[in-house]
Order: sequence, then C-alpha cells, then structure tokens
Amino acid sequence: MNRQKLAFLLLPLLLTTPVFAGTVYVPYSGDVMLGGQHYQTMIWLSNDYPDILGLAETYFIPSFQDGTVRAEGDTGVENWLAPGATRVISSAGARGMLEIEASSEVYVQARLVPVGQEIANAQGVELPVISSDNVVPANTKVQLLGWERKNDGADAYSNFGLVNLGHDNANCLVDIYRGTGEVVLADVLLTFNPLSHNQFDNVLSLLGETEASEWRFGISCDQPTLPYLSIYYPSTGSITFIEGAASGKSELQRPLTGVSSEFDYISDLPIEGWGGIEVGPFLDSSGVEFHGVPQPVGGFKPIKINGVEYAKGVSWYPLWGHTPYMEFRLDGQYAVFTSVVRIDDHFFNHYEWAVVEESTGRWIRLERPSDGFRGSERSNPIRIGAAANYRIIGDGEVLYQSGEIYAYGEPEVIEIDVRGVDILRLQLNPDGTEQLNAPHRRGLTRARLVKRCSWHDMISFGDAKVFRAR
Repeated sequence: MNRQKLAFLLLPLLLTTPVFAGTVYVPYSGDVMLGGQHYQTMIWLSNDYPDILGLAETYFIPSFQDGTVRAEGDTGVENWLAPGATRVISSAGARGMLEIEASSEVYVQARLVPVGQEIANAQGVELPVISSDNVVPANTKVQLLGWERKNDGADAYSNFGLVNLGHDNANCLVDIYRGTGEVVLADVLLTFNPLSHNQFDNVLSLLGETEASEWRFGISCDQPTLPYLSIYYPSTGSITFIEGAASGKSELQRPLTGVSSEFDYISDLPIEGWGGIEVGPFLDSSGVEFHGVPQPVGGFKPIKINGVEYAKGVSWYPLWGHTPYMEFRLDGQYAVFTSVVRIDDHFFNHYEWAVVEESTGRWIRLERPSDGFRGSERSNPIRIGAAANYRIIGDGEVLYQSGEIYAYGEPEVIEIDVRGVDILRLQLNPDGTEQLNAPHRRGLTRARLVKRCSWHDMISFGDAKVFRAR
C-alpha cells in the first residue's frame, strides 16, 4: 500500500522518479479545493541526457471515455525536451488521464500540488505513473484499505478511482466490507470503458454512510488496471492517496535475533557420524571422479557451484538406493547455519548421465552430445536427468526440506535457525525412478533404465558455516 499525506506545511517530497521507454499513464484528479487551497495535478518531464533531445508525446483522455477511440492520425502533442531540460504539464482543471509515450532518456513524475507556489518549491503528494511495473494484472484481486467518512464528509470523505489499461471493457467484481468484517456488498459487477480513467467522489455517501472508518474494497478485473483510493480532509486541507494492497509470497527474510558475527566453518567441526555415502565425505573439496575408465580422472578440486569456487564446504557422492548423511556436533553453541547448495559444476562438464541397465546391473555412461539436447532439454546446457533434494535435520527434527535441485540454474542460498541444536545432520533423500526413454537418451531405448547413477549427483555445500549464538 502506497500511502502518503499532503498538508500545507509538509516538506517537499524527495521521491525516486521513474524513467521510461514506452507508454505510461498518469491519472488526473481534476481541480481540488480544500481548506481554502486550490490543488491540481502537475507532471514533470525531464531529459536526463546532456547532449540529445528527449521526446514525450502526450495525449489527454477525459474521464469515463474510451481512450481507444481517436481521430485518425491524432497522436497528441509532441513535447521535445532540450538536453538536460525539464518541462511541466498542468492539468488545468481537467479530470481524466494523460498518456505519455516517452523515449528512454525521459523521466516522469506526477504530483497533486497547491496552485500558486513556485514550481521549484511545490509541495505535493505523489500520484502514480502507471506502467507495466505497477499495473495490477488481469484477474488479480487487490484490496483498497482505510476508507473513511467523517461528519457527513465535512471532516473526511473517500473517492474511488480505477484506471483500465486494457483495450477492451474491464469487468470488475467488487466486494465492500466494514472494518468489523461485515459484508456491505458482495460480487458487485462494474464495467469500465477501454483505456479509461474513472473516479467516483464521496463513495460512502452513495451507500448512505455518514460516519465510517477502516472500510475496505476488494476488486478483481478481467483487464490490467490500477484501482486507487483518495481521501480528502476538507477541515485540515490534506489529502491521502492509496494504491491497492496485494497479498503474496515474499522471498525476503527477517534477521535472526541472538546471532553473533563470529562463525565456524562446518568442515572444521567434529564429524559426529556419516553413512550411506559411497565415497567421502569430502571436506573443502569436490572429491574425485573415481569411475573414470581406465583410471580415475579429476582429482581433488575446489567446490564449484554455478561458476563460483568455494575454499570451504563439504560434499559427497550418495550411494544409489540409500539415504546418505553427514552429522556435525554443534553442542547448542550456534544460532544459524548458512550455505550455498547445489550439485557441483565439475561433474557435468564431461558426462551428462550415468544409468544402470536393470537386467544386468551394468553401468552405462552417456556423454552429452556436442549439438546439445533435443526438445525441451535444449535450453539447458548442463542438465541432470532427475532432481536431487536434501534435508537439514537438527537433533532428529527436520529444520529444512529443499525443493528439487539440479546441476544448472541458480543455487540455493539457505539460512537455517539451529539455536539449541546439538547434532546437525545434512541428509540427501533417496533417489526416484527415472522417466523411461527420454528423448536425449540416444541409442539406449532398448535398455530398461530405472535409476540414475549416484556418483554424478554429488551435492556440495559451499561456504557452509554456523554462526555462534550470543
């Protein structure tokens, strides 16, 4: 939710201004009179290049009108910007939206500002510059939070706006709730013209409300849109502008409390035990490719994940059909375990597959074809046939279960809370059955291939370390 307030004595806003190459839209709220002060929408166009002209073609679309209907050849107004220059466009009392087709050197910013101030000192609340970055995709529900109406609108009233960026009618379902959760209206269908700006003033009065607070509107449209809420406070002369709030998954992580900056590498800690491992574990290296014919190849090499070498870490070959693991003693002294995890790079530069023929138990090595793979595999220059996955276990409790990991793509960067853990286990999960007759298994369609070879699935934990608890 983007929520900012404007009052007479606010300091000028210091806002990051976006730069665009392509088409953007700015909604005009029209002239606003609050507390004896007149406000209007103003747009700044700035050419950041010191030695070339910038171009921003503008076309005004009045509110509620179909912005796709235009006179033939009407592209609007050309705004040429001298090198390093800035141009200001005023709404001049209009309500609607401005279409801006900007070249890549042009920055765009919009604000609702008090009229009569010098431009350089103009205060204001930022208005959205709508682009593909902030538009709400079709069939995505957002919430407009914080609706209010006080003292029959003399102290506060709320306006609902929606910009339809689609070039067809937008059919929107709207749910309205009181702050207590009571449903006021459900599944109300509203239809908006193609490419249009639509604003409805003092909406809660239309619902017969004279006093209301913390209402919310849930909105979902079948076109890309930008719903918004503006709250005017006539008695104080301030304005709040609110864009839709969405829910979803965040990849950000909050810092763990009670963590010291002091750490130890896992490979330097006592190994409590290990099992189900064909060869290894290897500390601070990626081991050897011991199945080479006629003799071993490779030798001990630094752990290498996605082209990055790590001086410290652990790695090992799993044993086919088993659940290999390594255990390290922490004795409850540490707070967090971190590592970069993936199948090691080295073992996929030469051989792509190793499989077992079920009838004979014979090992078969498959070399990656020089012309790459066929079908969907072609986009993966380094590919293993099935995924590996692993668990981080502390004193018998699963602390983390990975998804599928391969020998290509980005590695996993993990940060696991291990406070109070005495024994930390790094464990690979059992192999799964291969898909038969995959298109890139050339010349082996007669063999029934059921398991992938363990020794080409070496997992490496690069830069694996544990941070001490405070």
